[in-house]
Amino acid sequence: MLFKPRWARILFKSPNLRINDDKIKQIEILRKEYGLPHEIMAETVGNNRTMTRIVQRNILEAHKRIVSDASEKELWLLVLFSRVESLHNFVLYSVETGDISESEAAHKFDLLANVQEKAKERIEKMNSFEMLCDYIISLDEEIVGRGYAQVEREAPQDLAKRISDILAKD
Repeated sequence: MLFKPRWARILFKSPNLRINDDKIKQIEILRKEYGLPHEIMAETVGNNRTMTRIVQRNILEAHKRIVSDASEKELWLLVLFSRVESLHNFVLYSVETGDISESEAAHKFDLLANVQEKAKERIEKMNSFEMLCDYIISLDEEIVGRGYAQVEREAPQDLAKRISDILAKD
């Protein structure tokens, strides 16, 4: 796709946060159908559970290329640590912008430290990468505060499901 809609340019700056051009075209059709501003569509797609799973899968594949001799669960651990680092940066940014207090940040940092301390133990109990993705989604909701469900409620009815359906297609 030569020209990407503004919502896609906003959202897909990271190589791990990407989808193919056909899916972008289909989601752009939805954006126009619902008459949504690009910023709202970027947030709706970015906060979609299926998108989170895609991002984690992309990070897993990147780690597989870099650490080719690692076991599957060692790779899952790297994916989890990557997300913890992102959430840590999110909390730091939120303090700097005044979105959360320093005491709230300290509490979130404690939660993230606990995740890191118990990461190997948690990963060992997981039977699938999907279980790791479920855990990451619950962690996002706990740390970020604004959960996936809230974004889904704010978006027009059924939009989140339609986006998920597009993203989930092979």
